[in-house]
Amino acid sequence: MQLGPANLNLLRVFHAVASQGSFTRAAAVLHLTQPGVSKHVKQLERHYGAALFERRGRSIALTKTGRILYEAVGEIFTCLGRAEEKLKELHGAAPMLPLASTFTVGLYVLPGLLASFRTLHPEVKTTLEIFSAATVEARVLDQSFDVGLVGHEVRDGRLAATEFFSEDLVVALPAGHRWASRSRGVRPGELLEEPFIATAVDSGTRMVVGDYLGRNGVRLSEVLDFGNMEGVKKAVEAGLGVSVLSKSVIEREVSSGLLSMARLIGKDAKRRFSFICRKGAVLSETAQQFLNHLVAARRRSCS
Repeated sequence: MQLGPANLNLLRVFHAVASQGSFTRAAAVLHLTQPGVSKHVKQLERHYGAALFERRGRSIALTKTGRILYEAVGEIFTCLGRAEEKLKELHGAAPMLPLASTFTVGLYVLPGLLASFRTLHPEVKTTLEIFSAATVEARVLDQSFDVGLVGHEVRDGRLAATEFFSEDLVVALPAGHRWASRSRGVRPGELLEEPFIATAVDSGTRMVVGDYLGRNGVRLSEVLDFGNMEGVKKAVEAGLGVSVLSKSVIEREVSSGLLSMARLIGKDAKRRFSFICRKGAVLSETAQQFLNHLVAARRRSCS
């Protein structure tokens, strides 16, 4: 069965629904109405003579036919994307590297790595957009971005993650706090003694800290949400409580005397940062070069 030209758009709509796991979310990503998205999917189902999704109340799941088509369509769009990139380069356009990242990666981890990458590949035009952790994953899955950079454990089986950096989690304290002078560090359970300042619920930092506390049998009873990392640091600086953050996030404030820092002890007090892409996706030459650069930087830091 051959698909006509119009069906490429139908495939794009189908792929967005499958990636998002929702007709509503796919409609928002595609800037279409939900009835319009449903109509496109039904048209494609008539074309193949088989259901592509199982409707389970408000949730959906791919049928066997849908899974086969989803994998094939992903390969099609990956190949088309690579072809478009090569054609642009053929006509003199600079290689592009659009990146989506979470707040911590984009502001504290990535700048130095991007600078060294640009030194090696000055012809590459890089762009960076910062989103919440969940949004980075969604933007990679719906192919808005081929590449994402996150600082949390990726649990979605449709994504492949390659770790490129890790660092200690530390306790961020108001300047002169009684824990700052400790040589033995702070135990997870001791965090219950102070008001705890946290980033937004959907942030990567919140997920990482929650996982760490869970591994150590701690459940915080008093949490003050202060949105993003800068809000958390300002709240701690003002003496409203303490927080757990990546070491690099507060090094500047600690060195300038605005904050204090204490070592965090317990099971696996580390934060790991990863390069993510769709599982099975064929990366562009530029994206592969960037991944190689990140892996090489990690090896140098570990040697």
